[in-house]
Amino acid sequence: MGIRNLLYSGGLALALAIPAYAQDNETKQSTSQVDVKKDQITEEEIEELMKRGSVDEILKEDYENGTIEHLVYDHENPEESGKSYKKFVFQEDLKPEDRKPVLVMFYSGDNDISKKEFVAEAQFREAIILKEIETLYGNKMNSLVFKVPYTDIKKASPYGVPLEKAIGTFVRGSPSLTLYGQFDLLKEETPEKNDGRIKHLDTLFGGPKENRFIIQWIYPKLGAIDWLDSNVIEPNGEYAVRINNSSPIKPVKIVYNSKND
Repeated sequence: MGIRNLLYSGGLALALAIPAYAQDNETKQSTSQVDVKKDQITEEEIEELMKRGSVDEILKEDYENGTIEHLVYDHENPEESGKSYKKFVFQEDLKPEDRKPVLVMFYSGDNDISKKEFVAEAQFREAIILKEIETLYGNKMNSLVFKVPYTDIKKASPYGVPLEKAIGTFVRGSPSLTLYGQFDLLKEETPEKNDGRIKHLDTLFGGPKENRFIIQWIYPKLGAIDWLDSNVIEPNGEYAVRINNSSPIKPVKIVYNSKND
């Protein structure tokens, strides 16, 4: 298994333990259940999106057409921010059969602390990943962008415990992608057998270190599509990809029910 220095997180470059894509033919192709279009995002399109210079500009069209929701954390009233977040994520106003998986991107924005202490481009690249995921999955899941500006980057505040108190989920820092769904395959739940409630399943902490790694994170085996498909979209009955907020970031293929049994 090759080690590639692909992601950037919390101001530190992290090594992502994944198969070496250029050397392993198996990992060149996506194992996704979704239709990967021939016109999937290109390096040229990524470069153009990066020129927009902010998460909100990259996702502008998605905000406008309602395919991605946007919330801003209120440092003065975190409880109210938490209520809005929980309403969107947990969908308790809907019947269980109408609830969908949710993918949330956390980012700190472009305030002075982020500019000085954090490589903001990691956030931009993660926004591009979310944008492409939304294009691929459409109405199969709900997407949310949650802007939580840093107040103290050394303590990662308000991420960690303060944010967890507000939203009920531990998030280490910006950027992060957090996945929610109705069933946890690793706890013997299935799409047919579960309590109907939306629950936190997994979190990715960090964003691609370079533009060229965006496509490599989305499509190959153990990438974003495999992560989503194996956990919430179309479980394969064999394994689930989990990242577990790890640092260094290391996607893990967890076998829960071998088809060979």
